[in-house]
Amino acid sequence: MQSVKTFSGEQPDPALQQEILEQLSIQAAQLTQALAMLSKYESRETVAATYKNPGNDPTPSELKRMAANIYASRRKRDRHLDKNLMGEPAWDMMLDLYVRQVDGKQTSITSACIGACAPPTTALRWITVLENRGLLQRYEDAKDGRRANLELTKAGYAAVSNCMKDYVEMSRMLPDAT
Repeated sequence: MQSVKTFSGEQPDPALQQEILEQLSIQAAQLTQALAMLSKYESRETVAATYKNPGNDPTPSELKRMAANIYASRRKRDRHLDKNLMGEPAWDMMLDLYVRQVDGKQTSITSACIGACAPPTTALRWITVLENRGLLQRYEDAKDGRRANLELTKAGYAAVSNCMKDYVEMSRMLPDAT
């Protein structure tokens, strides 16, 4: 065994030298084990190639489907947990408006309140908040002047679309359940 010298040029105690060598041996084994584990993982490019739609922007139908699925999953959750405890009326309303808007459907204020899954007074308050933030706008119904409809503004539509893009991208990274 080769003799080890300290920075001062002195030879350490043989017991200390043995302890240092044992520690280095343990660390070398741990490093070898870590490298072996890392080699099992595929390269980032290989993993990216297995995504369902790698590098492509989500299609409008994917975004709509994601919004519809999120809204539906929230309604299913309401069967198991108190919706007043878990509610987000503004988000529910925006998801509902987004899906209807993509489908080219008009949404009355009454329908938007139902889509919010909240008491009418709560939903109406959220409509006002979302309008004031520039995310929703009211417009007169062309067929019935007594009724007003709601739609997402360009900013509101873009905000929901961007959220859906993020969700779609995240879902693409999930492994298939096969």
